[in-house]
Amino acid sequence: MVSNFILLVDTPAKMPRITEFSFVSVPRALFVDGIERMQSKFNCLEEEDVREPLSIRLPVNVHTRQVCPKLTEQQWFEYEENRRNCDAIQLSRADLVHKNSFAEEWPGVIQFLSSLKKPSVIIAHNGVKFDFRILYAELKLNELLEKYPIPNGVYFLDSYFAFLDLEKDYHDCAKLVTSLVDWPKISELIHSAAQKDQQEEDSVSKANSGNITVSVDVSELLPKPTPFASTSGEASRSNDVHVLVSAKPVGNVTPPRSLAKRSLFMDGSKSEPARKRQKLHFEDLDNHPLNFMRTSDWSPAKKKRLKRNFFERVENEDWRFSNLVEREYFFGRKGNFKLANMFTELLNESFDSHRAQADCEALLQVCLAFGKDFLDYIDKNRAEFPFLCGKNANWTEEFLQKLNGSTSSNQANNPIDSIICINE
Repeated sequence: MVSNFILLVDTPAKMPRITEFSFVSVPRALFVDGIERMQSKFNCLEEEDVREPLSIRLPVNVHTRQVCPKLTEQQWFEYEENRRNCDAIQLSRADLVHKNSFAEEWPGVIQFLSSLKKPSVIIAHNGVKFDFRILYAELKLNELLEKYPIPNGVYFLDSYFAFLDLEKDYHDCAKLVTSLVDWPKISELIHSAAQKDQQEEDSVSKANSGNITVSVDVSELLPKPTPFASTSGEASRSNDVHVLVSAKPVGNVTPPRSLAKRSLFMDGSKSEPARKRQKLHFEDLDNHPLNFMRTSDWSPAKKKRLKRNFFERVENEDWRFSNLVEREYFFGRKGNFKLANMFTELLNESFDSHRAQADCEALLQVCLAFGKDFLDYIDKNRAEFPFLCGKNANWTEEFLQKLNGSTSSNQANNPIDSIICINE
């Protein structure tokens, strides 16, 4: 996925200027705890078939600053014109003119990054195309690369490419499983089980129709209570005994064991609709591949994003993974991997912020939704940013090569300790 990106060489003076930036960091242990809490919450909501917000509160450290760019009067005029026509630009000249410059605020960023446990990773959504390029241009323009370099042990990752790669892996696994299973045979077993289930129900229904239940008062037939029995309280209870006698059923039909077991383990405290939902009806099932995959340990993102329409039924009740739908998902419709759209789909909440800190917090929640798959990915695919060298004008090419390259053994033995989401 990453290798398809079009490389760009930027001129710092012609790049957009930073007016606000935010770094939101969380230790790995708290990130893992957030993954587990979100997974548990998702499982409960899924079981109850309830749609509620899925976001999890995390204790994070935040470093957010608004900065005043050095613009001429003409540039300020153009900035205000663009702001009126673009909802993403929310800070006016009046909001920024009394703020510090980027060069004055950058040492504080370095101090913030230096205080975090290493190794740490800075994550930006679409960072290779936007955030990292603009950050590099601002550092280059203010001549800060050598004076205030990125601390050692700080790596970078573009979450846009991470989500693409993770979902492509999900699709590849589903495609392999779908191709290996004999789906017509599965369908045949389902129909056979449905017929057997119906026969058992018919047998029980016929047996119950031949039963006659009567109530006989046998208090007169019981022996008179003795003084000893009276002192133990047994006599008073024996006077109230009623015996339920069931006539012998016609045909001597006994309930099938499978239905007896089903009744035995059914929760009697539940309402009648709930008990009906518990009852297994094979005729209501189909042989859709997702019905036969072990999804209990899937992350919320994997469950929500690997949709049923990726699978298509072909002749003889067979199934295959649709390459056409997959291609449309990744390359056709726009917006499937836009942060706001992913947040809305995965977290069941609307989102349209365009403020740096809120965007960072939204990105953090989406990362949590991908669970431990995302942690494994950043451990293996983080990359040092080429601008640490300070002189590479075409840093995007080197950065993409690092993202596509395998992680060194030394790096693989050191899992990320701090996760930092950045937005500008």
